[in-house]
Amino acid sequence: MINKLIEALIKRKTVIFILLAAFTIAGLNCYKNFPRSSFPKADIPLASITVIYPGATSEEVEKEVTNKIEKICQSVNGYDECTSQSMANACAVSLRFDTEMPADELDMALIELRRKMSEAMSDMPSGVTSISVRSDAMDTASLLIAVTGNELVSNDVLSQRATDLSDKLKLIDGVSQIKIFGNNDSEVSVRVDPEKLNTMNLSLYEITSMISANNAFMPIGNMTVEDNKISVNTSGRYDSIDEIKGIIIGSSDEGALVTLGDIAEIDIKEPDDSAYYLFNDQKSILVGLYFKTDLNVVAKADEVKTAIEEFRS
Repeated sequence: MINKLIEALIKRKTVIFILLAAFTIAGLNCYKNFPRSSFPKADIPLASITVIYPGATSEEVEKEVTNKIEKICQSVNGYDECTSQSMANACAVSLRFDTEMPADELDMALIELRRKMSEAMSDMPSGVTSISVRSDAMDTASLLIAVTGNELVSNDVLSQRATDLSDKLKLIDGVSQIKIFGNNDSEVSVRVDPEKLNTMNLSLYEITSMISANNAFMPIGNMTVEDNKISVNTSGRYDSIDEIKGIIIGSSDEGALVTLGDIAEIDIKEPDDSAYYLFNDQKSILVGLYFKTDLNVVAKADEVKTAIEEFRS
């Protein structure tokens, strides 16, 4: 029986070669169009809880916060295990759910977790400022693009360039969302000269109050136009460093007005404790692209490169 089958195949070898070629072409075509990603999506039932406790040591955080958070996690439906890290000013707890949980039960467990964390705020030390829960901790970007500049380029300029680039990349078909990492907001630094401050007979608290008072958003009343009431507000928000330098804080013995810029150095800088990314030893802002599922991300690389080149020009 087998010998007859082999003889029949040999006699029809042309047909066999045609079938093999057809299967090969079909296989190559399937491979080309098969969805691929540099970082394939992995659905891991994981949630991360972050608690901010400014001014507390790592030991205080562990005793007063982390242990309580872990006990709450253990009471959540579907709990499997959790790991934690206590550090100065904050703690991070990672909760893993049972991998066999159905999707609808996992959604309910996450709702339960968020509710319990919200209720736990009242049991935390008064210094705790926030408790946040994230269920997308394992999501990874399909593509990461670094926006860099030399030491003369400010973080605000890099941040704006990254935002402009993300607006262009959003137009690419298949992009589900874009996240920007490392775009820390700059802050105003006011360094007061102690001797000049004493000469004005002022305290740092009074200086802070003056700055805050001039940066307030205040309602001043309503205006009626054709039986319609319009709320009228006045905004003293600062638009430039010069406005802050020009805040009047008092007068000298000769009667001349003294401004904040006369007793302090004022400039804009990045927060000292801000996290940042490095690319080729240069400070960078990262733009992360997330594509829709079942999409061939590798095939989209050329389209992304074209969009970046157009953005550069």
